[in-house]
Amino acid sequence: MARVFSATLIAVCIWLSAFRLASCEGEDQNPDIVDAFKVYESFPYVLALYDIDNDGDLDCLNAVRTDLEKEPRSATYTLSLKDKDLQNIRIYTYYLTPGPTPDTTVVIIDNDYEHPLTNRIAYTDYEKCSVMEFPINQREVCVMWVRDSVKDEVPETCVAQYQKNCREATPVYDKDSCEGLIY
Repeated sequence: MARVFSATLIAVCIWLSAFRLASCEGEDQNPDIVDAFKVYESFPYVLALYDIDNDGDLDCLNAVRTDLEKEPRSATYTLSLKDKDLQNIRIYTYYLTPGPTPDTTVVIIDNDYEHPLTNRIAYTDYEKCSVMEFPINQREVCVMWVRDSVKDEVPETCVAQYQKNCREATPVYDKDSCEGLIY
């Protein structure tokens, strides 16, 4: 009797373990959850196209990925933007490591490891655009990143996702103001 009980218990444990592993595999493949590092792999160079206000602080913002590590996961971007008078360029280095959820990353700006920040990617198509909450100039902004190839004709799905996840869109890129400042 004890052998039958033990064998049944072992069979149930094996079945539950297999069921748990199968359900875990599905969790990793939820298409609604953005994978921040897949975004960083997909976008070696981006332009900020929209900001939530019209204060000029993100005009001509662009970023170039300078490093990407798969294990342990990390990415480094160099950001450049014009200051508010549209004359001088400011450069920032963003070092990104995994955050508490797949759609977030810990952000270290200009080697300031004592003040880590976070960003969250609300939407991406992994090809043309991403919408994210993004720390810059001591505040969080909601910004749309796009590939250079679509900056003049942004897909409607990208604009709709920006409007869904952020407030009203204010353009921060125009060809005349940003000429010569975009890498």
